[in-house]
Amino acid sequence: MSGILGFLVLRAGYTWAAVALFVLAVFALGDLIWLRHKGTHRRIREGR
Repeated sequence: MSGILGFLVLRAGYTWAAVALFVLAVFALGDLIWLRHKGTHRRIREGR
C-alpha cells in the first residue's frame, strides 16, 4: 500500500513541477513578447 502511495505522491510532485515549469515558460515568453512589443513601439515613435 505504501508503495502505491509513494508512487502517487511522486507522480503528483512531477505533475506539479511540470505545471510550474509550464507557467514559468509562459510568463517568460509573455515578458519577451511584451518587451519586444514595447521596443518596436518606442522605435516607431522615435522615427527610426
